[in-house]
Formats: sequence, C-alpha cells, structure tokens
Amino acid sequence: MASWLETYAPRRFDELAMDESIRTNLERVSVQANPPHLILAGPAGVGKTAAWRLVARQILGPSWQSTTHVLQARDLAKSAGAMKKFEDFLRPEGTSSSDTLAGRSSLDSFDANLTVASAGDAPPAGRENREMRKDGESYVSRLIIIEDADHLGPTRQPYLRRMMESTSSTSRFIFTARSPRE
Repeated sequence: MASWLETYAPRRFDELAMDESIRTNLERVSVQANPPHLILAGPAGVGKTAAWRLVARQILGPSWQSTTHVLQARDLAKSAGAMKKFEDFLRPEGTSSSDTLAGRSSLDSFDANLTVASAGDAPPAGRENREMRKDGESYVSRLIIIEDADHLGPTRQPYLRRMMESTSSTSRFIFTARSPRE
C-alpha cells in the first residue's frame, strides 16, 4: 500500500506548493535539451524532494526511477569510512575503475520509446521531452541526486566536481540542501 505522501504527491509542476516563479523555472530547465545541474535549497518540508522527482520524471521519461540514483549525504556525515561509501556510490566498479555511475548510459537514451508511461504517470510539463526535441539532440540518461548535500564536507566536494565535469554529456546532478552556502 502506498503511503499518504506517495498517493498525494504532486504529479505536475503546477501542483507544487511553491512560488510561481520557482515552478516556472523548474519546468523550463527540465524541458531543455541540455538541462543544468541543480541545487534545490530550503528548510525541511518545502518540497525539495517533490520538486526533484518531477524534474527527474520530466528529464528521464517514464523509466526515470531506474536511472535516478539517490545518496543521502547526511548518512555519511558521521559514519566511519564515509569517503569510501561515497566513492563506492559514485564508482560501483571500485576506485581503480574509470567506470562511474554518472558516466553510464541507459537503453532509454538510445530508444526513448523503450519504456512507455503507465496510466496515471503523465509527464509533469504535459508532454514528454522526446516529443519536444529535434532528432539528433542528445538525451541525459542518468540523474544523480544528493540529498542533504550541505553534509558533504570539503573533502568530497572536489572529487564530486571532477566527476560532474567529466560526465556532463550523459548525467546531471541535483543537490538538495537546507543551506546553499555550504
């Protein structure tokens, strides 16, 4: 049985309980052929998770859940071996491998019709991105979500920045934070 939050979660950008300008900007960047990395900041309960879920659904299409990877940075903040856990998340084949989670592609990026939306799973902007794009435009095939990114700390940030720079053709990062300054 689905939880209350899942049942009543917003399904379209206009259902987000946020300022109109924020909703408009989220929708605008999520339908771009080359969406930017995002930072969603605000206090607990303002809808950061609901917002990134809509952005992920719009960017990646109906199969968004299989190509969206979430890391709770807060869980790493005070745990032993946190850097290793962080590296293992981003490099599933080990630190000696050049293969990264962000650098991997998915079949949906090659054939956007591979997965079709189920009933009740309409795109948040009203149309699928593949319907709005011209042939030949590349697709983002993976999203890496780092929730509570203000808990990453200074040692993980340069590592993450290098990965973002080297994998920006296939992946995008979305960070949520309570304080955008850290």
